[in-house]
Amino acid sequence: MYSQKKEATEYNKYIKHLQSKKMLGDVVRLEVEDLQGVSGLKALRVSVLYEEDFNKKSTLTIKDLIG
Repeated sequence: MYSQKKEATEYNKYIKHLQSKKMLGDVVRLEVEDLQGVSGLKALRVSVLYEEDFNKKSTLTIKDLIG
C-alpha cells in the first residue's frame, strides 16, 4: 500500500528487478476504499512465481532479492 506516487515508483523498481529474476509475475494496481480517517490509498498486488529450487533455501537475504 502507498499514498504517494514516489512510493509507487520505488516499489515498481524493486518489482521489475524481481520480475527480471523470474521471482514475481504480473502487477495489479488497486485503489483502496476510503477508511475512517484515511483516503486516497493505493496498492500494488503482485503474484509470486513459485520455483522449487528457490524455495529450498531456508532464508533469503537482500542480496538474494536484488543481487
